[in-house]
Amino acid sequence: MRMAAWVIALLVVWGRALMHLASEWSLNPQFQFGPAVPVLALFLAWFRVRSAASPAPAEMEASSCRMRVWITLALIMFLWAELILSVDTRWRIISGLQVGSATILTAVWLRQAGGLAVLRAMAFPLLFVWVAVPWPTVIEFPVTQGLMLMVTGITVEFLNAVGIAALQHGNVIEMSCGVVGVETACSGVQSFQASLMVSLFLGELWRFGLRRRLALVAASAVIAFAGNLARTIGLAWIVSRDGAAGLERHHDMIGSMASGMTFLMILGLAFMLARRTPVMIREAGRLPVLRPIRGHAGYVVALMVILAPLLVSGWFYIRGKNAHVQNEALWMMRKAGASGGWRVEELRVPEESLRILQCSESRSVTCRSPGGVTFQIHHFFWKPLVEVPSLATAHTPDICMPNAGWTLVRGPVPVTLNVGSKKISGAFFHFTQAGVEVCVFHAIWHGGEPQVLSDAFHSLDRFRDRAEMIWEGKRNRGHEVLTLIVPAMGDRVLEAGECREALECVFGAGK
Repeated sequence: MRMAAWVIALLVVWGRALMHLASEWSLNPQFQFGPAVPVLALFLAWFRVRSAASPAPAEMEASSCRMRVWITLALIMFLWAELILSVDTRWRIISGLQVGSATILTAVWLRQAGGLAVLRAMAFPLLFVWVAVPWPTVIEFPVTQGLMLMVTGITVEFLNAVGIAALQHGNVIEMSCGVVGVETACSGVQSFQASLMVSLFLGELWRFGLRRRLALVAASAVIAFAGNLARTIGLAWIVSRDGAAGLERHHDMIGSMASGMTFLMILGLAFMLARRTPVMIREAGRLPVLRPIRGHAGYVVALMVILAPLLVSGWFYIRGKNAHVQNEALWMMRKAGASGGWRVEELRVPEESLRILQCSESRSVTCRSPGGVTFQIHHFFWKPLVEVPSLATAHTPDICMPNAGWTLVRGPVPVTLNVGSKKISGAFFHFTQAGVEVCVFHAIWHGGEPQVLSDAFHSLDRFRDRAEMIWEGKRNRGHEVLTLIVPAMGDRVLEAGECREALECVFGAGK
């Protein structure tokens, strides 16, 4: 029964972790290889555990106090992940907490049931799962931006060298026949992470030493970067010849060919380093005999992970009775045409962007003032049961605008606009590109309450906001975002006045 309790607990913890990771894998193209990782980890675990010796009686002795500490830490991580899931399903810390909890509990179980030999044998398969865990945004964003800029810059230099005129605008390549966005041509991060997974798997399959493993990982990263560079150059050449229509026809084919060649080259490199049958397959033997587990820790762990959803629901029921819920958008764009000399036209947002945002309602327009100033206004709303504040807060201008080639000059600078009888609390961001400067006004609401954007918003303020939501029981509140882009005017008061007039034209006085 003690073994059964542990097995049930581990199935629940790993099941929760993999279910959450699956949602991230489906939305993030950089982790489309994710579903293969658990399968490969089980494959490695099967051969690894068969090469481990059965535990000796002396190996079974483990410090019960130390085990209790690790179990307590794992349960705290699991419960924290469940609490955060109730207020923000897309915060990446959740995946780390869930997989960390599952890893620790599995390691404790292996230590108690199989001894140190089995635990050592299973260490790599356990850690291998972390390859499919999304990187923290503070790490992924600089790496992503750096790789995209490198691919774009090298591609532009190559095109100009062969006689194809091209200009670089951040991650966008502009040519006379069209443009190529490196984020759509794949930046190299997807293949980089997939190549990391493949190289680690092959290194373990052949039981390479540390030097050969590091060499394979480094070479795989170079191969992945070269493959994505070749893909981007190929797509740019097609656009220069056939325009945007050619890009649509050949994009998937060229991407598949580049990915296939990348992984074939990594596999060939692994064969060159090994030159023999995979060690793990040759050394596979019998499964070790697991010993009975002492104590009642398995029952406690199983009970806690099974009751976790009930405990979390009880917390939010008790704490969140008075939490304000926003059932509908505070601001609604007028459907009728603008008046007073203003011109308003609908602006189409790419379907891919809307799929990532998963908003309940969205509308974007371009409006032109009587004085000839052109504005872009984007409005998004998430209904209360769509628990995705990260999608509302993580897609701020200083993250999204650089992807289109804009450089942040300053911001966020808090500002309040009086629109009719209402006030909008948000922030100004200023960006520049090719000598052009724009001002972006950005505002966020959670449950109808304005979210203050400050210089520390992307680190401490975000963590504080989630902690406050958990403590006050504020889940299922509804979320709203409003973004306005206008040419910079060099004067904050003047920019605020122009933004106010544009918002009054499109929204009126709000609700």
